[in-house]
Amino acid sequence: MKKILIPTDYSDTSMNAACYAIKLAKQLNAKAILFHAFHIPIVPSETPVIIVTYDELEKDNIESMKSFELKLRAKVKEENEIKFIVRPGFVTDVIQDIVEEENIDLIVMGITGTSKLNQVLIGSNTNAVMKNIDCPTLAIPNNSNFKTIQNIAFACDLEKTKNSTFEQLKTIVGLFKAKLSVINVVDPSTKPNNKEAFSGLNIERILQDLDHTLYFTEESDVIFAINEFIDKHSIDLLIMLPRKHSFIGSLFHKSNTKQMAFHSHIPLLAIHE
Repeated sequence: MKKILIPTDYSDTSMNAACYAIKLAKQLNAKAILFHAFHIPIVPSETPVIIVTYDELEKDNIESMKSFELKLRAKVKEENEIKFIVRPGFVTDVIQDIVEEENIDLIVMGITGTSKLNQVLIGSNTNAVMKNIDCPTLAIPNNSNFKTIQNIAFACDLEKTKNSTFEQLKTIVGLFKAKLSVINVVDPSTKPNNKEAFSGLNIERILQDLDHTLYFTEESDVIFAINEFIDKHSIDLLIMLPRKHSFIGSLFHKSNTKQMAFHSHIPLLAIHE
């Protein structure tokens, strides 16, 4: 882990995420890079008119970023260099460019608003980055404070998760020297099959060098099952797959009938297959 990108909109939520990211970077001996995307306002007319110049906008945003950096340093008591990047454009597009240019290993962003898992992930820049950028993205809830990560949970569909994903998981868990729990939520109406049993044996083989446990939980409400598991096992970090065809996508095709609130103190890491 060499570089962590920290997008910010200068809000309290992004400040909280930035504090978490700086402390995480220090723990992992990684370089932190702050980033802000700004838009050039245009007055709609027959001939579009830019009401301020690019240079003025860039100068204002650089000053805002410097102010944000000073506040951040004061909060985390950071003395090491913190690089920052200010660019015009749409957040997701510019982040994609920076990830490629800077060889970013991890993106850390804040999430805000409701605490329900399905609503937290839908309709935000953080969700867009998670789904569309092939770089691990860590979402930090607004009231989440940095702590040593000791227990990590990976929620997935074992039959549909590739071996390469578990190899990536091994690297992440190894960084934190944490204990891993792999949770597979099974619909009670489905019958066990040989393929499912084989998947479990295969994952045991891949993860044999890690301190880990596989859990098969019967529950029709997937979100409820995950939240209950987080509580019971004192999970510090939840890892999921954000692709539409993957497990996390399937969460949003079912109503959260029990209205179980997502544990908003738990950071969520999205990784890609």
